[in-house]
Amino acid sequence: MAALTIETSSSEQTEGVDTRSKSVTSPTEATTKAADRKKKKKATSKPPPPTHAEVPVTAKGLRNDTGDNNCFLNVVVQALFHLEGVSSDALRKVLSAISTSPLPAAEERYKAGSMDDAAEAHETILRSLHESLSSAAAATPCPCLAHEVFGLWVGEEAECGQCGMSMETLPYDAMVLHVATESIKEVTSKKHKTHQRAFDDVLATVWAAAGSSKKCARCRHDKVYESRLQLKQVPRMFTVGLTWKNNSANVATLKAIVAAMEPSIRLGRVFPNMVAEGRLAGPDQGSATLLAMYCFFGHHYMAFIYKVATREWLSFNDTVVRRVGTQWSDVQAACIENHYQPYVLFYDVAPPPTKLGNQETVLQFTIGDFVMSVASEVDRENWKTNVDDVHAQVDHAPRKDHTRQQQHPPHYHPK
Repeated sequence: MAALTIETSSSEQTEGVDTRSKSVTSPTEATTKAADRKKKKKATSKPPPPTHAEVPVTAKGLRNDTGDNNCFLNVVVQALFHLEGVSSDALRKVLSAISTSPLPAAEERYKAGSMDDAAEAHETILRSLHESLSSAAAATPCPCLAHEVFGLWVGEEAECGQCGMSMETLPYDAMVLHVATESIKEVTSKKHKTHQRAFDDVLATVWAAAGSSKKCARCRHDKVYESRLQLKQVPRMFTVGLTWKNNSANVATLKAIVAAMEPSIRLGRVFPNMVAEGRLAGPDQGSATLLAMYCFFGHHYMAFIYKVATREWLSFNDTVVRRVGTQWSDVQAACIENHYQPYVLFYDVAPPPTKLGNQETVLQFTIGDFVMSVASEVDRENWKTNVDDVHAQVDHAPRKDHTRQQQHPPHYHPK
């Protein structure tokens, strides 16, 4: 007798069975076996890689236990650690050039458990580095690493409206250029009918009359002229400090300031003197990109930091680190929703860093009762979990070689 073949509903053919053996595969059994084979094949296949939103944030927060009140220091440390121009280049030069002896105490005002101002703490740390790294006969502008990265060489100039005499002051150094939010709001309220003024144009308007008042020595009249601020060299990091009328701005003011801020500015437009003096080729030169920002709400500080490698904004609120989004508008929305008042903005205008070898040193310095240590490249990589590796695995790209210096990232262009 011929062998009997049974076809299943899934169009898969089962083995032929001789009826003489009295062992015939039923349609139900054949269907079950086919389903089992499909399940086994599916179980052995690789799961799809996680989406970007599913990848955990691996950046680390900093503790601020009850009574410590050190959130103002946490945001400073996070910015210094994550800003590419600091961690990848200048800081490593510092580590390779100085000994491990502690730097002198900054000020007696910084006591453990006491709340203080983040912007002033930031400047105090940089001044402490400056005092440790500079010689008594240092040139102006100072060539130390603190000034190389954050230093701003500022000048002031006024012009007599009658005789046209130019009145200049000697340049001075600063770490932050401050601007009043009331002035920003006043300028933006006069915006063009068809479009909002660019943030660099707003800053240029405000700083055009932000210097000291001067009288003309030639005309000898009583009329006073406001000086315009100028930059006398292209900075590595352009830091802007926003001064608020009060610590709890109303919603309308907060929205106006946040809406005026932009993630990229052009120093050639902010400071026209840099073009006139040949430091920049044109008004559209000197592109600067916002990479970090301190904010405050109530009596607390937090920070937003842009991760260039993953093209996303992260929020740092002491130990809590969250993904905010990939667009600047995501940060703006978070500020409005949580009433975060922007305080210090870090715009990166740094050139590509120079590759340096690994150093096994640790820089330690004190600021009041706080002892701060910054490890070298090797140790810092052990402390800092690199989020780039997580995305490299997801994208099936080769891992980064952390023994090599990363190239300075190109400026991003958020929508």
